[in-house]
Amino acid sequence: MVNREETYMRIIKLAARAYASWNKFIESLFPEPPNPLEQKIYTLNPPKEPDLATMIQELKNTGHQDLVEKILSRPPKVLVGFLYDLSEPGELIYDTYGYTFQKAQECPNITVEDFSTDALTVNDIIAREKPDKIIIVTAKRRQRPPGIYTAQTTLQATQENPAEMLRASLEGSLDIDALLDALRVLAPGRIISIIEYEPPEDATQGLKEQLIQVINRILQEECQK
Repeated sequence: MVNREETYMRIIKLAARAYASWNKFIESLFPEPPNPLEQKIYTLNPPKEPDLATMIQELKNTGHQDLVEKILSRPPKVLVGFLYDLSEPGELIYDTYGYTFQKAQECPNITVEDFSTDALTVNDIIAREKPDKIIIVTAKRRQRPPGIYTAQTTLQATQENPAEMLRASLEGSLDIDALLDALRVLAPGRIISIIEYEPPEDATQGLKEQLIQVINRILQEECQK
């Protein structure tokens, strides 16, 4: 049997629910007017950021022409990588690497790195340095007359199996063709300048000065102090 106290509690709960429903109905008929300040804030258009050309012109107009020219004339970053093995031609490339590293200390826009590693590490170096130009110096026998050969290649994306393109470099090959094959997978679109030393069959000493001359010319052309 339900006692009187429980009956009162039910009546109170029903009354509370009825009041809440009625109150919501009344509020829907007479909504509060929007706050004018909030409406102004929400509809205010955000300030438009000036584009680069506008900012440059403003700097010029305020007498900062020299600063603008300095910013716009940033020297290109050049990354020179040396790829060599333990062969006699490789020793010449290694010696040239040491020479170039020392000479490039005078050029803040030139970085000299050892590329005698796997393609993943080389790609990490490229990603870290963010160069505008990449030059690789190496030795390669291609049945040419002995000498120094220069070339430029664009790393075209390939439809070949990526694992196969990476395999030789990741398995320890220090051959320029193996490195370029891997970089076609890792860094497609990059333009690579290549300096190849074609060694003679008997000795390398005769071409060391010629290779140094090529390096000096590159440093002279690219160095921005």
